[in-house]
Amino acid sequence: MDHVRVGGVCLLLLIIAAALPISVLAQTPSVNDNAANGAAPIISQSLLSKSTQGETISAEKLAKRNVGLKPLATTKSKAASEVPPASGQPITKTATATETNVVKAKPILAASTAPAASTVVASQDTSSQKNQKESTPQAETTPPATATTPAADATVTPDKIVPDTAATPTSTESSLAPQASETVSPPQNLTLGTVVSNENATQNESASASPNASENASINASEIKSESEIKSSDSTSNETEFGTDRIWREGISPLEYTWTPQSFSGFFYDLKNDVGTEKLTIKLQTSGRSIDSGDLTYSSNAQDTDFEFSDWGSYQVIGFMADKYFAGYKANDVFDKDRSLINDGQLRRVLMDRSDESTITTGSVMPLEEGYELRIKQIDLNGNKVYLALAKDGEEVDSKVVSPENAKSATYQYKVDISGEDTPIILAHISNVFASAESALVTVDGLFQISDTFAAVEDGDKYDKMKVTSVSDQGVEMDNEDSLTLRKGSTTKIFGNVGFLVADADEIRFAPVVERTGNYDVRGTVINPSETKEFTWTPYNFEGFYYDIDDDVGTESLQVTTSGSKIEEKDLIYKTSPQPVKFKFENWGKYDVIGFMADKYFAGYNNETKFTDEESAINEGQLRRV
Repeated sequence: MDHVRVGGVCLLLLIIAAALPISVLAQTPSVNDNAANGAAPIISQSLLSKSTQGETISAEKLAKRNVGLKPLATTKSKAASEVPPASGQPITKTATATETNVVKAKPILAASTAPAASTVVASQDTSSQKNQKESTPQAETTPPATATTPAADATVTPDKIVPDTAATPTSTESSLAPQASETVSPPQNLTLGTVVSNENATQNESASASPNASENASINASEIKSESEIKSSDSTSNETEFGTDRIWREGISPLEYTWTPQSFSGFFYDLKNDVGTEKLTIKLQTSGRSIDSGDLTYSSNAQDTDFEFSDWGSYQVIGFMADKYFAGYKANDVFDKDRSLINDGQLRRVLMDRSDESTITTGSVMPLEEGYELRIKQIDLNGNKVYLALAKDGEEVDSKVVSPENAKSATYQYKVDISGEDTPIILAHISNVFASAESALVTVDGLFQISDTFAAVEDGDKYDKMKVTSVSDQGVEMDNEDSLTLRKGSTTKIFGNVGFLVADADEIRFAPVVERTGNYDVRGTVINPSETKEFTWTPYNFEGFYYDIDDDVGTESLQVTTSGSKIEEKDLIYKTSPQPVKFKFENWGKYDVIGFMADKYFAGYNNETKFTDEESAINEGQLRRV
């Protein structure tokens, strides 16, 4: 009886075996075999397609076909040895779910006559290649197979091809396939991508089927930057920047930086006409405080600006070493021809440029600059004329008759010889002449004066640390002939009254400064309301606010929001707060200081004060000047 049962079981097995397709028995691996070889046991159903003959393509079969594909960079002879695709069937690459994650890294190259075996990864995650190899031993041990032509049932439809990763099918072998000696350059707009070498391409492709590999190779698309973005971010500290701050700060300001009249109030700037001509550019080394020869450059160009007395038209002005200089006259009804002093190698300071009314009476004088004064000698009532005299240091040097008929006849001009040409250095416009039995007077409503003396500006001239390298009717250029050092706690003179004030600190902080006497304007960064709607002035860009450059302590800010030329209610906000600062006598520790309305005030003692407990003056509603 037992023999009959055993025979029945064997017969049943033979019947089942005869019914199954031979291809399934020969090729379908077991789950255990896949697991033992390190391959993922689960195959996405979306990647499998049924043949017209009903044959099922296994994951191993697809992997072997992909492994056998030719590397990207091959010679024509080797390419020709491969079996060509079946008629009407393009060679395509099976895209797996894990390859979709790699696509986010924007592959550099994805075109060849055969499916590319290279994997593109971001250089930020170059360790993912190592992780892929280590996590998928099967990829390292799988022997290469001979390239075969996929059957009709193995064709992957276009909707299953991941964009940019599938190879481009071609009908001609030489149309896209590079030669072995050729170098394929990546697109210009990607620089973070890395193409894996052909020797490892097969292994990396197989490794991408591993779930772990997909995690390691995935990269967020937001992390990919274009070449222009990378170049911009990498060179921020090296490119010249026309900044808004006067204070240069290590780690914040770029190594190459330019101050202009808009950011440095020491330079000449005509706010009314928006005329400012000076630029000071520094190029610092990445380490140290030295400025190499030629790395500190200064330039200034001549610009047209209006006379304050508008009937005179305009003249040329140039800022030079933080002072306003006259550059030349422009021909008009008052001046016979153009006259440039830069071409003569001379720059004369503009001493007066006024349009307010003033009077000269008989027996009195009108004082001008550099010892000059204007007097009345005689008045002709019938001809409405005045006979004026000009004196210098009490001695008459010139006299003329002026008649207020038109702009030219009403303008008194005192001319001196400059480089062989008579050039006006004093202008006075007479608007009215009046006389009575008791007295006589004239009304002056326009005054302009340039200096008797001049600054010689020629190629090779030296001004402190700077040397003139170019002079033309357009402007002046200088640079440092010798290297400079920004020493802690020093003021390094550059030229004229201009120098660099350097913080007494380990961090490099410095700013251009000008030594002046008497009354002068101090202003912050200039903005144009039509271009800048919101702006904040701080101690870094407004010299009027309190600032301790040694300790980098500055507390005030003034924020403005404009609507055209108008500032609405509550759109101008001033803020300040206390900050700790060291006592000059360091044994006392620190105290709190606050900048308030552009002055330094004591705000209280803090927990770093050595000789007393904490005490806030602000809480008591008191601010006392230090």
